[in-house]
Amino acid sequence: MEDSQRHKMELTAEKLQIKAGIRVLDLGCGFGGLSRHLAKNFDIEVVGITNSSSMAAYAGNVCRELPVEIREIDWREICEKEETFDRIVGIEILFHIGSHNLEAFYKKLFNLLKPEGILVLQDFSVRKDSAHNLNFLQKFVFPGHYMYSLAQIFEISEKYFGLEEYLDMSRDMAIFFREALHLLRRNWDTISDKYDERVFQIYEIFFAAASVDEGMFSAGQMVFQKLRKSL
Repeated sequence: MEDSQRHKMELTAEKLQIKAGIRVLDLGCGFGGLSRHLAKNFDIEVVGITNSSSMAAYAGNVCRELPVEIREIDWREICEKEETFDRIVGIEILFHIGSHNLEAFYKKLFNLLKPEGILVLQDFSVRKDSAHNLNFLQKFVFPGHYMYSLAQIFEISEKYFGLEEYLDMSRDMAIFFREALHLLRRNWDTISDKYDERVFQIYEIFFAAASVDEGMFSAGQMVFQKLRKSL
């Protein structure tokens, strides 16, 4: 898993076409792993945003003494009239933004990204014939979240960005969740005093379902180039 995380960050940096001196926005930076990797290995400035106070505190600590600014804000609060970025990256951010916010999201990124800028998004998407299987995820694992289909994503994104590349990572995701299921079962006793048995059951079901090839949802990495003029 550690190797997989490192490989993912290296691949993401490659797709972003990182160059010295550029400014990168890390959407939903989480615990700061990608922001740290980019700032540590390239001569760039990174702004990471998250609306989680605990994640912001952790990310700020791991990125300490690096050219990284961690902000505890929502993506809608970034003011495109005050700043722009050469690159924007978001790892698993789309299913956080809500069912009715996709147009506003892409429009915001279009305005934040400099001309010739690059946008890289990696996320889950619903398979066309498996929406009914998501009821469990929506209720127990990702309450309040919404997972788009690729058709929904591309219908909106093409108004603002050209799709340069799509990498299907679904099989890699299935391998990851098989390993996650193994680790959950092996290590549960070490944390079982902190969580109800119901938590174990929910995540055992989730990891098992997600570890099946051609399962309920897919995962992919999308590389977008900003259009010269929005349609």
